[in-house]
Amino acid sequence: MAVIMRRKRGITGPMNIMIVDDEQPAIEGLLHLIDWQSYGFEHIYTARSMTEAMGVLKEDAVEIMICDIEMPGGSGIDLLKWVREHCCEMEVVLLTAYENFSYAKDAVSYGCLEYLLKPPVPEELKAVLNRAVEKIAQQEEALRYRQYGQDIQLWELTEDRENVTLPDFPLWTKLLLEKQQKALCQEVDAYERILRAREGLKTGFLLHLHEDFLQMLYSALTEKGIQAHQLLDNGDTARLSVRSVAGITDMFLWIRHVLKLAASYIEEVEKTDTVMGKIRRYVSQHLADEDLSRGDIAGYVYLNPDYLTRIVKKETGLPISEYIQRERMEAAMKLIDKTELSISSVAAEVGYQHFSHFSKVFRKHTGMSPMEYRSRQK
Repeated sequence: MAVIMRRKRGITGPMNIMIVDDEQPAIEGLLHLIDWQSYGFEHIYTARSMTEAMGVLKEDAVEIMICDIEMPGGSGIDLLKWVREHCCEMEVVLLTAYENFSYAKDAVSYGCLEYLLKPPVPEELKAVLNRAVEKIAQQEEALRYRQYGQDIQLWELTEDRENVTLPDFPLWTKLLLEKQQKALCQEVDAYERILRAREGLKTGFLLHLHEDFLQMLYSALTEKGIQAHQLLDNGDTARLSVRSVAGITDMFLWIRHVLKLAASYIEEVEKTDTVMGKIRRYVSQHLADEDLSRGDIAGYVYLNPDYLTRIVKKETGLPISEYIQRERMEAAMKLIDKTELSISSVAAEVGYQHFSHFSKVFRKHTGMSPMEYRSRQK
């Protein structure tokens, strides 16, 4: 079986990325979604099928691949399996237009970095790319150390693999999702003692532990509809993540921090009233934002956009776009009733730049024009 090796580049060296989707408009949309060049990509390849993607990978090295799951002639999962059998160290992000979290389990099992719903929100995609670049940088750092004679290869058949056992991640997942925090802490403490009793633990093992822990966490949080990268990309957590491979102390400082953060948010998400309260506050505070979207709100509460939609629908009986519109109109009614602001100023305060559009929506909501509503209140 031919093995396609990734070129060994420095951390600051150029990288290649490939976008795979059977629909050309989807590819074009991604190409214009963010500033790809700012990430230092030398080439941005595109492919419209698994076969085309395989052809690209046989000719050149690709560090990051963004791939649609639903494709004729070979799905994104099929391509991911092929990549893992033939290629080395590639980061893969899978996209899907459907809310089917069973895909996520297959994706995680084959080392998918992230699983996003289409079309991806720019901020979500940027966060995932930042993670991918950081992970590649860590791998390149390990390769540099190896060039100086330090044997820190990532998870080979070495005495580390033979003598150091990875955590019982299925048990950690179960305890996390069942909110058995005390038992989970005991498991983490016990595993830390095992590693501390081991002398000469190699950096490569810590890198592997770091990535396996992240995969476990992403799989667990996906089951709850939580976007893990939103939780992990805040300043403190990101800094702890970077330092985690420096040694056992830093590794477990990061693990405990992340587990505590994840547990607190799982508990909060399961209290629908608490999440809905956050949603209401965010919408109320951003009514003046004409472009307020489902993605903005989902990012604020760390939820998958479709999961957010279900919560809003359950609590209000409305699709999220209609909920936002209703909140805009309710706020407009209060401003017209309680202030002397001009109608055009009221429209701007609730996110409408065009008076005619505001007036049309207001009439639909109240049965009268804004001026009629103000006159009636007097």
